[in-house]
Amino acid sequence: MHKSKWPRVAIIGGSMAGLTTGLILRDLGCTVDINERQTTALKGRGAGIGLNQTTLRYLSENDPNNSGH
Repeated sequence: MHKSKWPRVAIIGGSMAGLTTGLILRDLGCTVDINERQTTALKGRGAGIGLNQTTLRYLSENDPNNSGH
């Protein structure tokens, strides 16, 4: 089996920061596991963080459920 030069990475927390970090590391070649302990649907909370169109496009284009990754 071929061993990647990039490590396997565990990210704790599926927040916007955790998901974005996971996508970037995956794009670099890492094997990424994102762990989230929340077992119910997330509810609106926080301080009203907004996303610009570039961020939304990046997340949409890199959705592992829709992009064949």
